Amino acid sequence: ASELERIVTDDGATINFEDAGLGDEERTELCGDHLQPLLTTAVEVIRVSGASAYLDEKVFLDIADTCPNLSELGACWCELLTDDAIIAIAQKCPLKALCILGCKQVTDCAIEAVASCNIAKLSVSTCEKLTDRALMAVAGPSLTDLKAGYRPNLTDAAIIAVATNSPNLEELCVSGCPNLTDAGIECVAE
Repeated sequence: ASELERIVTDDGATINFEDAGLGDEERTELCGDHLQPLLTTAVEVIRVSGASAYLDEKVFLDIADTCPNLSELGACWCELLTDDAIIAIAQKCPLKALCILGCKQVTDCAIEAVASCNIAKLSVSTCEKLTDRALMAVAGPSLTDLKAGYRPNLTDAAIIAVATNSPNLEELCVSGCPNLTDAGIECVAE
């Protein structure tokens, strides 16, 4: 199968670099300007974590402008992903799942914009600039899965807000958060 056949599936509804078995050279060739032709209104899922080192803010802004049906974005470890790009996607797409673990530029402003999408699944582990404010913003009935581990600034206040306001929460990962205490964890367990 060609590289494009390996990353575009479901009649164009899914672009998935993660499971395509692409090498660095192939990823480089398919990213940036070569990704643009794959972006259509049919796209609902984009998983570019395996290629995220090659993607800049422009690509994500193109995604926001070109993929109005995008419901899931996986862009882990994308150091060039910015608040502006996430905000644009949140404003233009019906986003329900966002995985941006390790994205070092992302701040509370971006996650507050994502909260307006009634996000169901959010992975923000190791996003160092996020504070309790971000998790408090996404806490709500639509949230079912939250991964927010390895965040040294995460406190009980955020976890208690999530536990209190997210009755449909099925999965919570907050490992590696040194400021969490038994009180926060007990609130989740109740």
